[in-house]
Amino acid sequence: MKTYVGIDVSKDTLAVAFPTTSDTWKVSSFANSPDGIRRLTSALPAEAHVVIEATGSYSVLLTYLLCQAKICLSVINPKQTGPPVQPPLWKDAALGD
Repeated sequence: MKTYVGIDVSKDTLAVAFPTTSDTWKVSSFANSPDGIRRLTSALPAEAHVVIEATGSYSVLLTYLLCQAKICLSVINPKQTGPPVQPPLWKDAALGD
C-alpha cells in the first residue's frame, strides 16, 4: 500500500510530513544536503510516494537522490496546491447567535 509523504523544500531544510495511523501528520525536519537526504530516505516508509513542490534549485538534489534510490516521486507545480486552507469562521458562535 502506498504511503504519501509530503515534503516542504527550502534552501537549508526539508520539512517532511509523515502520515500517522490516526489521520494526523508527524512533521520531521532534515537537512537539505546529501547526508540529510540519505537520512530522510532511510526514514521513509516502505512503498512511499513522495510529493514535493517544484522549488527551482532547492529541490534538484532531493529529486535526483530520491530517483537514484528508486523512490516514487511527484513534483508538482506550486499553483496546483493553492493557498493554505483557512478554518471556517465561526461568526455565529463569536457573536453569541
